[in-house]
Amino acid sequence: MAIQWITATPDKQAKLKIQLIGLVVSAVVIFGAVGIWNLVRSIGQDVENELTSNIQTDIVTIARK
Repeated sequence: MAIQWITATPDKQAKLKIQLIGLVVSAVVIFGAVGIWNLVRSIGQDVENELTSNIQTDIVTIARK
C-alpha cells in the first residue's frame, strides 16, 4: 500500500486513504476482540482453578472426618 501511495496520483491517493482508514479500523476491531477474548478466558480459568481448589479442600476435609 505504501508503494501504491508513493506512485499514485492525488485522486488515487484519496482512494488509498479511504482504504487505509478501513484497514486501521479493522485492525483495531480484531485486536480488541482478541484482547477481550483473552480477558474472558483468563477470568474463566481463574474461576475454574478456584472452584477446583475449593472442591479438593472439601474432599480432604470430609475424608479426615
